[in-house]
Amino acid sequence: MIRIVLIFVAFIFVTISHADEHMRTVAQLTDLTEKCDASKTALEYNMCFSSYAESIATKLHDTYSTLKERTVGNDTQRLVDAQTAWLDYRTTECKFYNPIEFNSNTYYAAQQIRCETSLNLERIKTLDVYLSWTGCGSCR
Repeated sequence: MIRIVLIFVAFIFVTISHADEHMRTVAQLTDLTEKCDASKTALEYNMCFSSYAESIATKLHDTYSTLKERTVGNDTQRLVDAQTAWLDYRTTECKFYNPIEFNSNTYYAAQQIRCETSLNLERIKTLDVYLSWTGCGSCR
C-alpha cells in the first residue's frame, strides 16, 4: 500500500513540475510575441517572429522527444507514426491556407511561418495532454 502511495505522489510531483515548466515557457513566448508586435518595420517584425517561430519549433521537438522517451512497446511506434502524419498534415494545411501562386515569395514565407507556428502551438498542447498521462495508454 505504501508503494502505491509513493508512486502516486511521484506521479503528482512529475505532473506538477512539467506543468510549471510549460507555464514558464508559455510566459516567455508571450513576452516575445509582445516584443515582436512593438517592431517598427516589417523587416524587424519578420526577424522577431522568426525567432518566436524557432522557439515554438524547439518546444514542439522537446515535448515530442519527452513523450517518446516515456512511451513503451507499440505505443512508441504509434507515436512516431502519429507525429509523421501530423507533420504531413501541417505542411498540407499551410499550403492550402497560403497558396504560393497568390503571394510574393517574401509574403509567402512569412505567412507559411505563421501558419506552421500556429499549428505547432496546437500540437504542443495535445502532446502536453499526453504527457500529463491523460491520453497515453502505456506511458511510464
